[in-house]
Amino acid sequence: MAANFELAAEEVKAFVNKLSDNVKLQIYGLFKQATVGDVNIPRPGLLDPKGKAKWDAWSSNKGKSQEQAKAEYVAVVKANAPPEVAQHL
Repeated sequence: MAANFELAAEEVKAFVNKLSDNVKLQIYGLFKQATVGDVNIPRPGLLDPKGKAKWDAWSSNKGKSQEQAKAEYVAVVKANAPPEVAQHL
């Protein structure tokens, strides 16, 4: 699973700008949960809406194991990847 996760994390860079904001946030939240674990920083304030959205995406995965987050990350990246990328994941 770790190899697929690393590959997905690398491949997503090629098409991330074509994804919707909601999918980007989902991918971000799963990546943070997979690499760091449960959210460990305070929620940003009102003047940082982007930071709040990212914190919320990460926090929404609270309690998931890092292995579960990695598996979900790979699945989300694969589901949103162009066909030529998805076949390698």
